[in-house]
Amino acid sequence: MRNLLKFFSVITIVAIFAAGFTSCGEDEPMPMPTVKILADVDPDDQYTVNITVQATDATSYSWEYGDGSVSGEMGNHSYTYLESGNYTIKVTVTNESGTATSSAPVVIVPDINEMLAGVDAAGKTWVMSTTPAANDGAGPLHPTDFDITLPFALVPEGDALAYVGFPDEYDNRFTFKPDGSFEVDNGNGQNLCTQIFAFVNTGGAAPGDGWTKGELGFATMPWAIENNATWSVDEDATIALEVMSDDPATPSEYTPLSVSYEGVTQVSVTGGYFGILDLSNYVIIENITPDQMQAVILMHTEIPEKVSIFARITMVPE
Repeated sequence: MRNLLKFFSVITIVAIFAAGFTSCGEDEPMPMPTVKILADVDPDDQYTVNITVQATDATSYSWEYGDGSVSGEMGNHSYTYLESGNYTIKVTVTNESGTATSSAPVVIVPDINEMLAGVDAAGKTWVMSTTPAANDGAGPLHPTDFDITLPFALVPEGDALAYVGFPDEYDNRFTFKPDGSFEVDNGNGQNLCTQIFAFVNTGGAAPGDGWTKGELGFATMPWAIENNATWSVDEDATIALEVMSDDPATPSEYTPLSVSYEGVTQVSVTGGYFGILDLSNYVIIENITPDQMQAVILMHTEIPEKVSIFARITMVPE
């Protein structure tokens, strides 16, 4: 009998210890979560950020992307911004024991579409700057580049449009919209144009009969712009043309020339024009930031069939 009691006593003690260990295991709290994130701009899409997450013991995620958007994405994912800017991506992970946070800065650089048109539906309006850059002006065409050569320079330190006779034409406004539509507001009713455009489109009228002649092949005339004008941009265009170069080294003569401008950023406008109204539509953006651009425009002067000079102009947002 005594042996049987000892046996049951041992069994009871073992059961108590086992229950104690089990109870301790169930009551042990979950470790605090940890998290660290990395954010890298996608090399194929400068508005998309690829987010890498290193986390432990996280049961839920709460993301803030710095633009007002939030999500509960679990783990690695990508996020696309609607516009450029400096943002901070922040994540908070949670479990029953608490929370942990991590953040990463990210810089979204605007593409040329945003720089030209902005992101608002109303678009972005550009006007010709009254303070041109040092290399603004006009000059004869060269085979592969654009070099200002006197006497075509538009006096960059002065009033370029006054120099060609039209100080009022800074009122011409050009609006690019994100949906691809384009608007021209010529302000005083006159468009800055080339003399050959005015001559051809008035049926050969003399200056003063529907158009005004200026210097260096420039003119002004009224011209109705279509309501459905559109724009597009090619950041790797090649413009190859047979031109007649109006070289000041040979006054009153034009030199046949083959030109090829490769890898340029070309803006094409259908149903309207940008900067200077001409028979052609060759506009090259040489430099652009959200606050300024330099545009090179290939123009006809006295020969309708072929372009013969270029003008480089500085444009700024209105």
